[in-house]
Amino acid sequence: DLKRKALFIDLNQALTVSLDLKTILGTLLRKLRGIVAFQAAGVFLLNQDSTELFLAASDGLYQQEMSCQLRPEMGVPAIVAQTERPLLFADPAGDPRFATILRSARLGSALYHPIAQGGQVYGVISLWHVDAGAYAQGDVDRLAPVTGEAARAIRNAEIYQELDARLNFIVSLWETSKNLSQMSVQTDSGAWQRILGEVITSTHLTFGADRAVLFHYDAGHRELVPAVSHGFGESSLPLLQSGLEQSTLGLTHFLETSFQVGDLQRDPRFASMERVAREEALVSMLWSPLTGRRRSVGALALFSSSRRVWTQMELQWQDIFTNMLSTTLENASLFQDLASEKSQLQVLVDNVPEGVFTTDARGRIQTWNVAAQVITGWRLGDVLGQACSAFIKCQTVDEILCERRCPLRVAMEGRTRFDSGVENIVLLKSNQERLPVFVTTGPIQSDDGRVVGAILVFRDITKEKEIEQIKEDFLATITHDLKSPLASVMGYSELLLNPKLGPLNQRQKEFIDAITRSSKTLQFLIDNILEITRMEAGRMVFHPGLFNLALLLNEVHEMFLPLASPKSLSLETKVDDGLIVRGDRDRIKEVFINLYANAIKFTRARGRVETRVVGTRDRVEIRVGDTGKGIPADQIGRLFEKFAQLKRDEKQGTGLGLYIVRRILQAHGEEISVESEVGVGTTFIFGLPRVTPDTTDSGRRMVLIVNQDGEAAELMQRSLETEGITTVVAANGPDALRAVSQRRPQLAVVDSTMLDGAAADLLGEIKTASAACGDSVRVVLLCDWREEDRVDADLQIYRPLEGTELLQKVRALIRV
Repeated sequence: DLKRKALFIDLNQALTVSLDLKTILGTLLRKLRGIVAFQAAGVFLLNQDSTELFLAASDGLYQQEMSCQLRPEMGVPAIVAQTERPLLFADPAGDPRFATILRSARLGSALYHPIAQGGQVYGVISLWHVDAGAYAQGDVDRLAPVTGEAARAIRNAEIYQELDARLNFIVSLWETSKNLSQMSVQTDSGAWQRILGEVITSTHLTFGADRAVLFHYDAGHRELVPAVSHGFGESSLPLLQSGLEQSTLGLTHFLETSFQVGDLQRDPRFASMERVAREEALVSMLWSPLTGRRRSVGALALFSSSRRVWTQMELQWQDIFTNMLSTTLENASLFQDLASEKSQLQVLVDNVPEGVFTTDARGRIQTWNVAAQVITGWRLGDVLGQACSAFIKCQTVDEILCERRCPLRVAMEGRTRFDSGVENIVLLKSNQERLPVFVTTGPIQSDDGRVVGAILVFRDITKEKEIEQIKEDFLATITHDLKSPLASVMGYSELLLNPKLGPLNQRQKEFIDAITRSSKTLQFLIDNILEITRMEAGRMVFHPGLFNLALLLNEVHEMFLPLASPKSLSLETKVDDGLIVRGDRDRIKEVFINLYANAIKFTRARGRVETRVVGTRDRVEIRVGDTGKGIPADQIGRLFEKFAQLKRDEKQGTGLGLYIVRRILQAHGEEISVESEVGVGTTFIFGLPRVTPDTTDSGRRMVLIVNQDGEAAELMQRSLETEGITTVVAANGPDALRAVSQRRPQLAVVDSTMLDGAAADLLGEIKTASAACGDSVRVVLLCDWREEDRVDADLQIYRPLEGTELLQKVRALIRV
């Protein structure tokens, strides 16, 4: 007994020397021989998910036969592991479960004992002896503490293995992260392949797999394509891809679900992969889809040549790794796409004839194309990172836009496109030469809607201006030459109809009426051509302001009643009496005149022409409809073209009316649309900004007149108040500042004579006083031509004033 105790102590000490499982099991069998005699011994351990036993170590005569105990027809070690009870076989020859072993081994006695501690079973020790009756209960009792110590040593080894595996995974993850960080900024496909190859090699070692394949998802063809592999021959990859495509799981399952397969060669779901699995000795597979933030990237497949089950811990590690790999692959792909798009965009921008540049939110130039360099004379190195106002001077006749109404700032603050349109903008080049340009700007917004900059496109229109001037001179000559004889024709026609010159028979009257109608049509055509010419040349003057839409529609209604009566047409208007809108009243009236003229012209007798206005808080929708013939759908697209006449029963008019309508509305920043059905009628729809008392400082428009000349101030006051604009007059600086603070005007008209001496900074003080009240007053300076421009004035008007010039400027600038 003392000898056995000494042997047990020696075994206990030996088991604590190493944390390597193989060493521990070898020491256990070597030391066990002195405690319990055996001719053959084996240690069976449960796998990682405790579902199956495997032979971990053996010693003695019958090491080959030890593995036979794992066969289902015997299963004794499995019974011991499940019941956690030792089994003693005094005569195995009488037990049919040992029949297979007895054919090749001499077996007289057998002893099995579970390796367990604290309710946790780790495996089973199997001892064989050639002599019958060699084991008794005493041997079972002596074996019990041995298995307990073995369980403790195995548990320590497993903990060590788990910690070592975690450390290896962290190191591997760190190395992989370094590789992937390099790949994120690579655009070269060769570098991608090399880095991914290193990553996949590291992956298969980390997760205990023999081979690995990274599949790329081709969204266009909806297929998984092998991109990088480890351990596979080139000829095997197409077979592997084909086998996956024919699997019963389907593409969606492969792109969205992580799973593992115990035996590819026997799983019916992968029958199509049986050939490649057999040729490449593929048994188990771990499949992980790679999904980025926005799309499926691909999948990672790990293969083992032996049957194995990946543990829950390994699956968690795999999730961490694939998430990192998915994000990196998506970022790298997006970076490559972005670099390619940027390169293509730069080539495209550099080859357009217009000057193009972009700025950040502070107006500093970020990009500058070749045409911008050619047009302005400034090189990219001169302007990059600098404020655009230092190089691009956009100005009109009235003001320098950079200082007061920068197109880029308008686009960014309004979050909308700015188009120079009818304005004549001049650009100051590097050599101080003035160049006429057409300017378009737009905001640049980030994904979250923030304005991060702007883009400006400008086109040299010198040639257009020259052609425009030639065209204007030509039209002036032609219209003069046409209008003079036309006036004579119309005058003589009317004279012939005078009864004092003698009676005319009916046929003569008809001829003269025809001449008169044709002359009026020709005069209308000439007027429309001149109108269009002014629009396209940018010389059409607009005077936006506020007006009552109901009163305007009443005027149009009265104008067309004589034309509607002969056809018994009903003219209906549905609009609120107090509806106020913003726009050029005269031009909007011209829009209604053209729409009513068309509606009456193409509506049958006893039909209806109706105008309906529906308003929201800040917009109104205007619908002008009729019960006329309607317009075929295939002709609506040509409706607003110049000189367009649709295929109706008869041709009437010049084909310019609707073209003019659209140009007027576009100048107001509006569009017009059409709803029509043949035989039912047509409706034209457009909108206008609505102004309510909530958005106009209690409905008032107030102008401060600062002028020490009482007569001149009174004249300006009467001119503005006749248009419903409230005024307040100040004869000196202190009165002006007091009026700004107390009355809070929207506009101040200051005579330059008020800026002498101590009041030289009056304009700035007016703006400061307005800002202190939470407002932003706009300042108009009335001055002489020779006076220098004042940067603190929003607009300068030069004396002497012509006609309604002041009223027009006030209408344009007053805040509504």
